[in-house]
Amino acid sequence: MAVKAAEHALKSAAVTDLDTVIVATSTAASTIPSTAAQVAARLGLANPAAFDLNTACAGFCYALVCADSLIRSGTSRRVHVIAATIPLALSRMIDSREIPAGEPIPLFGFGAGLAYAGQIVTL
Repeated sequence: MAVKAAEHALKSAAVTDLDTVIVATSTAASTIPSTAAQVAARLGLANPAAFDLNTACAGFCYALVCADSLIRSGTSRRVHVIAATIPLALSRMIDSREIPAGEPIPLFGFGAGLAYAGQIVTL
């Protein structure tokens, strides 16, 4: 899902020179390589910085703050921020036997979203 979201965003924004990929996910398929590194490789990006943030529901917000900080510091110029979740993996983390009768059980859905962040140049 993360790759499809990134491909769609790259086409829409006509951006080819990303230098950083951040993926916010708490359901990464592997620790090493990171999901961000895997996405960058599948997109054919040349040597971008790539890292995951595992901060559950707030992940996308934290990732946007990281992107903003990287851009403001001059470390990065163009950043893809992707949030992607695999609900089955989250469902495995919850033992429904531990939830008292009558209490709601969390329900997770598939999803991937992306924001493109970059420097604004004024002339």
